[in-house]
Amino acid sequence: MGLTPFKIIPDFLLRLLKEVGQIADQKGLTVFVVGGFVRDLLLGVSNLDLDLVVEGDGIAFARVLAKAMHGKVRIHEEFGTATVIASGERKMDIASARKERYVHPGALPKVTGASIKEDLFRRDFSFNAMAIKLNPSDFGELLDVVGGERDLQQGVVRVLHDLSFIDDPTRSFRAIRFEQRYHFRMESQTEKLLKQAIRSGEIGNLSMDRISAELTLILAEANPFPPIKRMSNLHMLPLIHPALKLSNKSVAALEEIPEVLLQFQEMFQQGEVEPWLVYAAGMLSTLKPDDAKNTLQKIKWSGKEKEKLRFLMLEWEETLQGLSRSMAMNPSEVVESLGPISFEGILFLYASTHN
Repeated sequence: MGLTPFKIIPDFLLRLLKEVGQIADQKGLTVFVVGGFVRDLLLGVSNLDLDLVVEGDGIAFARVLAKAMHGKVRIHEEFGTATVIASGERKMDIASARKERYVHPGALPKVTGASIKEDLFRRDFSFNAMAIKLNPSDFGELLDVVGGERDLQQGVVRVLHDLSFIDDPTRSFRAIRFEQRYHFRMESQTEKLLKQAIRSGEIGNLSMDRISAELTLILAEANPFPPIKRMSNLHMLPLIHPALKLSNKSVAALEEIPEVLLQFQEMFQQGEVEPWLVYAAGMLSTLKPDDAKNTLQKIKWSGKEKEKLRFLMLEWEETLQGLSRSMAMNPSEVVESLGPISFEGILFLYASTHN
């Protein structure tokens, strides 16, 4: 147990957390804020996403909380969780403390009630397995039962048990995402377990829905290239398509994308472009058109998002080569050549020729 540096969070959020703790006290419940909020608070990083865990009935507490705060509540019965939207549209996700059992690798877990300590032990990484108590008598106390604070200080990504990547293969993507976001390193045993899970083929049991969700989170990072490269080095890209790999050209383009996006923002401050799709184009650009078509059919992105990557199904490299060879093309001819290509695709093509 230790005290938490709440002084670095906004006053309105501190007041909200104290109010949550007071309401829990009145109902004889113990409530904690957990996960990413705690991790980033200890790192001094802004994170306003609140995940609360109650020792008891989380859904019942969410209803009480919403009423006391004159807010709204959305119940997710299938997951045993709820979302409370307080005044000012401040959102809080609430769950009962629980433990999980995986029937087979890659399956969603079977959930039963538990203590807060048991709840923390079932989480993905040590630095995500910390909680801060919100009840008034112990407000701000840090519960760290697995050494998460130490791992944060040492810049280490560490799983909590040897079957972690087997039980939930999505953790393989999250390990890479957190490692690269914070410039951490995987603890040696954790990296060994990840490589074993990849070699075993168990990560391949993931549904495309779950792979797509994790991939989207990686592509939405401030700079997705380092995690994409790390996935490539760990031979995880074939999970998306067996033929997918990075080439020297695609690596060069991915490295140029941040500069290209910056130029675009400076020139067109109100321009509508989705940066993560520019990186998606760079990552998928080594696929042959038929393989790109197959991948985009399977991947669980929206139709609008897939349409912006449709140029990957065409012989886009021939268009690029034609443009680079012909210096005599007038603007209307250039526009006609780029007609089938989305703005995101054009930015990727620019990155491909920018170095």
